[in-house]
Amino acid sequence: MSGFKGWHVLGASFTTAMLVSGATFYAFQYFVTPVEKDLNLSREQVNYAMMIFLLSSAIWAALMGKLLQKFKPKILALLGIISFSTGMALLSQLHNPIVMLGVIASFVGFGFTACGPFMANALTTVWFYKHRGRALGIAAVATSVGGFVGQPVVSYLVKAYDWRTTLLVLALSIFVLSLGLIASVAGIAIGGIYPVWTSITADTFGREYFAVAIGLMNLITVIFALIGMGFIGRSHDTHGDYFTAFKVFIPVALLAAIVMMFVRTKRDHNA
Repeated sequence: MSGFKGWHVLGASFTTAMLVSGATFYAFQYFVTPVEKDLNLSREQVNYAMMIFLLSSAIWAALMGKLLQKFKPKILALLGIISFSTGMALLSQLHNPIVMLGVIASFVGFGFTACGPFMANALTTVWFYKHRGRALGIAAVATSVGGFVGQPVVSYLVKAYDWRTTLLVLALSIFVLSLGLIASVAGIAIGGIYPVWTSITADTFGREYFAVAIGLMNLITVIFALIGMGFIGRSHDTHGDYFTAFKVFIPVALLAAIVMMFVRTKRDHNA
């Protein structure tokens, strides 16, 4: 056990996933209003940023499964950190919304996938066997911890300075902290959704095909997320609130919960 580096890998991937999740999913809400005013955009148009982020991350995740079979995860994670930080820094300086969406789709999307929750789940599945479920559960918590830690920090920075300065601070902080972490372990939703989803996928496809399978599943899932994001933004612009969106999505969530009750998988008894 003393020579097993799986927990070190989990710790490193947990931290990077926490940082990038806190700077994206949970931080986005604090950028909506200031960006909306600064660039003279509608709420729906601002939401395009998150829609492009989700779509690009899903596409990169589908590709990442193949890349993991050819390149060392440490190299991909390093490139991901550099790409994500570079993308955030560029966003802090740009003024053209179209160019900004391009940066999100390329630099930020790739970076988030290569060093975020996807990579954490992929690495955990590869390194852990008997304790895979427990390890995947820990890895999944990174997203929520990122929100818990990141939200007050981003909220303070946006209020104390501005959204551009906040993006630049996040870019530099994530770059320094993540690289320092990877150097120290170089020997090697989210809430309850990710532990269940990743565990079921791992049990069904095994460690060899986990990255490919969950990458393709991400792509399918995000298509529906994009539809939802567009509907939410338009609903807010039309009605001035999110009540209509809640009336639509709550029944859908309940239906999904009922369907999941009937999901069955064959567990690997050697795990």
